[in-house]
Amino acid sequence: MDDLSYLQSAMPAKREGWSQFLSEMLLSDSLEIGVSYEESLSLLLPQYRSRMRSTEIDISDTLGLNTLIKCLAAFEDNAKVIVFPLKNSFISGSCFIVGDEIIGCAFIKRGHSRSKEGLWIEGKKLC
Repeated sequence: MDDLSYLQSAMPAKREGWSQFLSEMLLSDSLEIGVSYEESLSLLLPQYRSRMRSTEIDISDTLGLNTLIKCLAAFEDNAKVIVFPLKNSFISGSCFIVGDEIIGCAFIKRGHSRSKEGLWIEGKKLC
């Protein structure tokens, strides 16, 4: 099964705003699916909480971030999550799968994110 077919089959039965958007994104002509990888929840949750607190991101330019953080917090710390990077002409981000079901996604409008050189933690540059 290719990645697109897998993602479509992993859509949650309960539809929320983010899942409806994700369904539409998966049908996008400009959709690009990156290489999926497995990540520990103990690493993902702090990363996305930090993104939520970041002053670099206008929260109105994100989709699914609040819901994703709540969902990730409900799992045990040792849970493994499969991450699928996705982007199209307008938005980029990732969707997250546990047990063959997409549990959430986090997207930001393209052109609205910035990167900073160096290692930053909690808004402080370490090096």
